[in-house]
Amino acid sequence: MNQIKNKLLKKINLNKGYIPIDKFIEICMYDNKNGYYINNNPIGRKGDFITSPEISQLFGEIIGLYIIDYWKKYIKRNFNLIELGPGRGTLIKDLINISKKFPKYLSSMNLRLVEINKRMIINQKKILKNNIYKLKEVKWSNHLKNLDKKETIFIANEFFDCFPIKQTLKINEDYFERVVKYNNKNKVFKFDSIKLKNNNKISKLTEKIYKLNNLKDGSIVEIETESKNYIKKIAHIIKKNNGLLIMIDYGNFIASGYSTLQSIKKHKESSFLKNPGHQDLSHMIVFSEYIQSFKNMNLNVYGPYYQKDFFSSLGIHELKNKISLKSSSKQQKEMELGLNRIISDQQMGLLFKVLIVSSRKLIGYEK
Repeated sequence: MNQIKNKLLKKINLNKGYIPIDKFIEICMYDNKNGYYINNNPIGRKGDFITSPEISQLFGEIIGLYIIDYWKKYIKRNFNLIELGPGRGTLIKDLINISKKFPKYLSSMNLRLVEINKRMIINQKKILKNNIYKLKEVKWSNHLKNLDKKETIFIANEFFDCFPIKQTLKINEDYFERVVKYNNKNKVFKFDSIKLKNNNKISKLTEKIYKLNNLKDGSIVEIETESKNYIKKIAHIIKKNNGLLIMIDYGNFIASGYSTLQSIKKHKESSFLKNPGHQDLSHMIVFSEYIQSFKNMNLNVYGPYYQKDFFSSLGIHELKNKISLKSSSKQQKEMELGLNRIISDQQMGLLFKVLIVSSRKLIGYEK
C-alpha cells in the first residue's frame, strides 16, 4: 500500500473517521519519510510542473537587477541573500549570471538556499557548480535559524502556495470545517464537513473573513495555518537585520469564497484526493492576509502588483532586447516565447502577483 495513504488512514481511524484538509496536505507533502516534497523531483519537463525561472532566463535576471539596484541604494556592504524553496536552482543561477558585471556586489553576497528536499539540493549544487565561485559564502539549510546579523533579502517564488490550509464555511449562522474521510466500500478518499462550535477560534476567524470580504452564505474560506508562522520568522529577521522580501506567487487579492485547491501530475490537472504523496498539491494564496500580517509587524508593504506590470516596470522588455542582440534567431524566438508566457494576460501575467515587504520606506513606490 502507498505509505502516505496508510498513514492517512491511521490518522483518520484515530480521529473519529476524518482528518482536516490542512493535515491531509501536510502529510501528503511534508511527511518526513514519504512526503511529496521530501523525496520527489517535481520540477521540470520530466517532473510534474514547471516554474517561471525554468520558462525564461529573464525571470531570474530581472530579479537580479532589481536586487542589485536595491543593494546600491540601501546596503553597499555584505548582506544575506536567501531563496526559499529554490527548486532546481535556476533562478539563483540566472541571478548570479546577470550579477557578474557587478563584482563588488557579488563578493558581498552571503547566499543561503533554504531547501528540505535532498534530491533538489543535489540538483541545485549541480546547476550552480560553475556559477558560485565568486560568492563570499554559500550555504544550504532547511530552516531560518543561525543567520548572520547582516541586512537580509528574501526571495520567495511559488513558495507559499503549497503550505497547508484549512477550509471552512458558514451556513445559517453555523460554522463548518471541510475534512477528508475514507469510503471503505469504494476504497477512495472523499471530502466532507464537520460542524464547529460557534465560539471556537476557527469559527471566529471564519466570521471575521466573511465580514471583511462581504462573503455570501456557503462561501468557502481558506485559512493559512502554517504559512503565518513562517511569515513571522521572515518578518522578525527583516526587522532585526533590515532588509527586503520579494514574494511572487499565484493568488487572489482578497478571499474569493470558493475552493482553490488544485493538484498537478505530469503537467496536467489531477484528482486532489488520489495518489496521496505522488502529486503536487497547492492553492491560490490570499494576498490581503499576507499584507495584514506584515503590516501588523510594522513593516512597509508594496503591492501586490501583477507580475506583468512589475516586470515591465523593471525593464524586462529592454533586457530581452539587449540580450537578443547577441543571440541566435532560435534563441531570440525561445526568449520571446518564454517572456510571453510569464507576462501575458492569458498565461502568468495576471495570475501571478508580486509583493514587496521592506524594513524601510522605499523610494518610487506607491504610498
